[in-house]
This record gives sequence, C-alpha cells and structure tokens, in this order.
Amino acid sequence: MEPVNIREILSNKGQMSADELAQLQRAIASDQVAQARVDIEALVREVEAGGGGSGSAARAGIGAYLLGQHAIAERLLSGIPGDGTALYVLGLALLSLERPADAEQKFAAAAREVADLRKT
Repeated sequence: MEPVNIREILSNKGQMSADELAQLQRAIASDQVAQARVDIEALVREVEAGGGGSGSAARAGIGAYLLGQHAIAERLLSGIPGDGTALYVLGLALLSLERPADAEQKFAAAAREVADLRKT
C-alpha cells in the first residue's frame, strides 16, 4: 500500500474530508505512526503558539485524538464551529474523557452540519 502524505493532509486548509481522516487513521495504524506523531505534535505546538487558524486547529485536534491525546483534542476542537468532522471527532474525544452528555451534543451538532451540507 502506498504511504500516506501526512504533512500534506495536516497542511491542507479547510475542513478535513472523510478521505483525509481515513488516510490519517491508516498512517497511524501503520509503520508511519512515528512520522505521524512527529508531524501532528509539531502542528499542535504551532496552533497552541497562535499560528495556523481554525483549519489547522481542527487538523491538529483530530490528529491529537487519533494519537490518544484526548484532552488536547478537546481543547483544540472546542473552538471550531461549523466543521462537521471536527465536531464528530470532538464528540469521540469527549466520550473518551467520560463526558457522554457533552459528546451527545457534539454528535448532534455534527449531524446538523452534514445535513446542512447536503441541502446546498
């Protein structure tokens, strides 16, 4: 299987697509995990230092979740409105942090975002 271009996925602007999320998951579940960790943690540091904007924050938060860094994911994704993928992953992070009521709200918000996209 062809290696995933992790840096490209993390540097893309805008909302993370389902395909990008699947590719990032595949990279983390493969022998690319060390490189994925380095790249994701670098993006997290950049975002926490005030760089990158909301698209980068969403991608850093999603990456943090995939690495099992659920509290970091929650912190980064909590400020991302209107991004269905980010809201969904935030819900997963909240479940991992044993906050099911909060997770339910984020899953509902993610579903509304997807429904709104289908209307356009």
